[in-house]
Amino acid sequence: MDAAAVPSNLTDIAAINGTLQALLATIMVNMITVNYPPSAEVPDKAEYDVIIVGAGSAGSALARRLADSGCFNVLLVEAGGDPEIQPPGLFILFTGGAQDWDYHAENNGWACQAQNNAQIGHTRGKMLGGCSCLDHLIFIRGSSKIFDDWEKMGNEGWNWENCFEYFKRIEDIKDPKILNSDTLKYHGQSGPMVLTPTTNKNFSEKGRFHVEML
Repeated sequence: MDAAAVPSNLTDIAAINGTLQALLATIMVNMITVNYPPSAEVPDKAEYDVIIVGAGSAGSALARRLADSGCFNVLLVEAGGDPEIQPPGLFILFTGGAQDWDYHAENNGWACQAQNNAQIGHTRGKMLGGCSCLDHLIFIRGSSKIFDDWEKMGNEGWNWENCFEYFKRIEDIKDPKILNSDTLKYHGQSGPMVLTPTTNKNFSEKGRFHVEML
């Protein structure tokens, strides 16, 4: 294969991907209509008890909890717009689009050296709902060591033991194997996020789950 033709082929693929994104978005918008809450008008000199930057999974949940308490006047700020409706299995077609921050890792000299510019992409949702609206439908907690390292860096209270209780509070686990095993103690059963086992054999059934509702 002519090496000079590679950039041209990649450009063609990118163009096709963009066309498919636009086509799918149009089809899904015509099939499903979601009435998202309107953006609030923020007057000059307005004052708030709490301002949350980013209406992703964490920001939206935090704003809801604080507002529901009735004790705080909350402003939730989001750079993106309302999420598009997209088929979960086709999420890969929506990466790099207008609703993706399209971050790329820095070249560290040893990882991802086969990628373009030795960088790997990190899709991050730029919309109401953030990454939860990219429809990967995978729930991952992360390593306990990461949380413990956060606290060692000076973030008091962000250790795994403390954060673990909050993970349990948001979960409503429905995996039959976990419900009937000793690992049930590591999961919650009364939270707002329903977790069901994946049917993909490439994923660990005890570590990753499809998210049905948040």
